[in-house]
Amino acid sequence: MAFERTRDILEHARRFHAEMAAYYERLENTARKERVRMLLEYLRRHELALERELANYEATARKSVLELWHKYAPADIPEKLSELNLPSDPSYEEVVDLALRMDETLLELYALAAQREPDPKVREIFSLLHAEGLRERARLLRDAFALD
Repeated sequence: MAFERTRDILEHARRFHAEMAAYYERLENTARKERVRMLLEYLRRHELALERELANYEATARKSVLELWHKYAPADIPEKLSELNLPSDPSYEEVVDLALRMDETLLELYALAAQREPDPKVREIFSLLHAEGLRERARLLRDAFALD
């Protein structure tokens, strides 16, 4: 079983957002349909904003909370990133499906971290991140359907 600090888990999530933003940008550059390019641009900006929020949180959180060690690690995040295999000119629906699958990856990470965490302060952090992730997913769906 892997051991990681709270800081490490948040860093995995932050890097995940950065890599998703870069992936959406690459797809945006090859997509032919304007509607798909608009969605990919929206998703890229969305991921960058989430990455910045996590970085800001890490910069302002109490060091004692960030340095706590945990008995679990987000092992499936690299696996999910390896699943990024959309065609160079994806359909609108393929992009929305990918975005939802990737969001689910982080929601599962936050839920698992909150369930397994004995420290109430850290459990609250991951519970809040999970709740915020659910709100962001609902917003993403609403905005994606508005673009469509």
